[in-house]
Amino acid sequence: MSNTTPTGNDGPETDSIFSGGPSSEEAPMVVPVVRISKASGNRQLRADADQAEQDALEAEAERFRLEAEGADPALVKKAEANRKAKKAEATRLKKLAAAEEKKTRANRNGLRAVPEEGEHDSRPVIDLDDEPRAVDAITAFLESDSGPDVYLRGTDLVTVVRKDEGKTLLPVEPTLLSRILSDDARVTRTVGESDGMPILRNCLVPQYMAATVLANRDWKLPVVRGITTVPLMCRDGSFTTEPGYDERTKHFHAPRTSVSMPSEVTADDVAEAKKFIVDTLLGDFAWQARSDKAAFLASMFIPMLRGTTNAPTMMWVLTATGAGSGKSLLVKILEKLFGYDELGWSTSDTEMSKKITAALMSGTSPICRCDNVPNGHKIGHASISRLITSEEWSDRVLGASKNVKLPNGRLWIFNGNNIRVADDNARRSVWVRLHSEDEWPDRRDADNFALGDLGVWLDDDENVATLLRHLLVLLRGWVQDGSPRSSDKIASFGPWPSMLGGILGWLGVDGWLEDREDQMRDEDDTSHEWEAFLHAWFRLYGDRLLKPSEIGTYVDSEEGRLLEEAMPTDVDGEKLNPRKLAGLLSKYMGRKFGPEMYEIQRVRNSRTRKFMYRVKRNEKRAAEIAEAERTAKVALALEEKRKEPVQKEFEPVSWDDIPGLLSQEEMEDLRVKGAWQDYRNATANGGQ
Repeated sequence: MSNTTPTGNDGPETDSIFSGGPSSEEAPMVVPVVRISKASGNRQLRADADQAEQDALEAEAERFRLEAEGADPALVKKAEANRKAKKAEATRLKKLAAAEEKKTRANRNGLRAVPEEGEHDSRPVIDLDDEPRAVDAITAFLESDSGPDVYLRGTDLVTVVRKDEGKTLLPVEPTLLSRILSDDARVTRTVGESDGMPILRNCLVPQYMAATVLANRDWKLPVVRGITTVPLMCRDGSFTTEPGYDERTKHFHAPRTSVSMPSEVTADDVAEAKKFIVDTLLGDFAWQARSDKAAFLASMFIPMLRGTTNAPTMMWVLTATGAGSGKSLLVKILEKLFGYDELGWSTSDTEMSKKITAALMSGTSPICRCDNVPNGHKIGHASISRLITSEEWSDRVLGASKNVKLPNGRLWIFNGNNIRVADDNARRSVWVRLHSEDEWPDRRDADNFALGDLGVWLDDDENVATLLRHLLVLLRGWVQDGSPRSSDKIASFGPWPSMLGGILGWLGVDGWLEDREDQMRDEDDTSHEWEAFLHAWFRLYGDRLLKPSEIGTYVDSEEGRLLEEAMPTDVDGEKLNPRKLAGLLSKYMGRKFGPEMYEIQRVRNSRTRKFMYRVKRNEKRAAEIAEAERTAKVALALEEKRKEPVQKEFEPVSWDDIPGLLSQEEMEDLRVKGAWQDYRNATANGGQ
């Protein structure tokens, strides 16, 4: 934390707000940063307990390494005994620290001028008698090296707290700040004198004063982007291995699994790790194409590469044709390795924006998933489009007149059956599709899979440790070979496409982004919907200028019925009213739809001053497409004719044989192109 010592020169010259020395009227008033070792008093016990716990984790990792390498059983037994001893010591120190903390809290109540005899409390004292100076003192204490573990995330303070089996970042609100200061400092007020000595009363920092401290917008604190449970790769190719805050990656490392980072790997190590992950772990899933398997494998590396870039990642869409195909198991693999936070689903864009803000504020895991998107729904929210391409997310906090700015830095996963995407989200998506040939895929016998019941297998911490170690081996091997990159690029996503493509290419795993363009065309409902709509519009009205209300007016004709059927819908599947239609017409102006390149144009009516719209198409492209369709139809007709049985004695086919197959215009087209003669020549050679 910052070593800056704030000073002041206004007001009366008094003792330091951090009390502990006599007053000096000659010296200028200074609000010092009191530096105390966190290894003093109760803090020493807590530090010893944390270190003992880390020693126990390392001992367990050493025992696991020896066992995995097939070491001498005597060495494994000795390592296990060492692990148990370390674990027992950690437990003893934790209990001792908890007892001392309880005793210290009990002694903080009441009035006394000095600590009780024999009591040692080396925490700094923050005097609240002069409130403006107290605010400066608290700020200086939080920014000091000896201050509590607080960090800056976006524009707000956060602290690391335990959550379930791991740790998370919790926003520091006034109440929490008061508690933190009560734990790490002696907060006092003067309530009288006794024998010339001030009588101090231990107290809490008032809410209004804590809120004033938190209103500071010039914090000199370490910036934290999130929590990681696994080693992170840094920009220089090194890895974070020590628990705690890492300045290089701006992440707090809180390991959940005792796995050490391999310092060097061999070709055999890489081959074994690849075989286990690519063939054993992922080999039993019913991937629709090899690109789907490659895409999921790439997602397994993203949380470990977060330290290399702040660029956002594409969103991963996990979908299947039916329930029970294995989507939840894929998500469980990521959850057991890295942890994840939940994102709720809503068809309302406004509500979705609120849910995104809540997820970013309350969670810090590297993965955030929106599970079980309703069957067949489309992801077309403007808020999601903005989120996926933003390094930082800004929004108003629900129920408060406050805006927040939070680092994104997540892998966003949307999971459901037959999910569709809409609007610009098609280019922002990486698809993982499962397609089982079984009528009831959830009834498959788990004994036929390489790892048996994968869900049960993942519930074993040692199995998860094995999987994580294999991933670290692959990542270390990639770094050892120079971190090769691929040529893949997707706008807005920085180095992610080339970095992930480089890892998969180095592993020899094919399919990364190879059918992305086809997926974008197939899965982008908005493009399909608007292409059909503009095609029907042009058939009915040509390039006439129309008001939005006229476009939606029913016309009793075939073209009118086609236009009504093709009218676009909103995210709820409702037909657009004129007002919403006008908004989308303006939004999609200039964008080309379909092979005919339909384009929306807007013109302001000089009399009414209101906008009118029309559809233009690329006539050259339209003519080329019509020609291609006509040629294809002719070729199909000729092919069908060739398939008819050939008589032993060849009888020339007359022109009258074809009119039933082709129109007069197409017959004329055959004559002009000489195709008829080609056909006669072909049939003259035995009908081949």
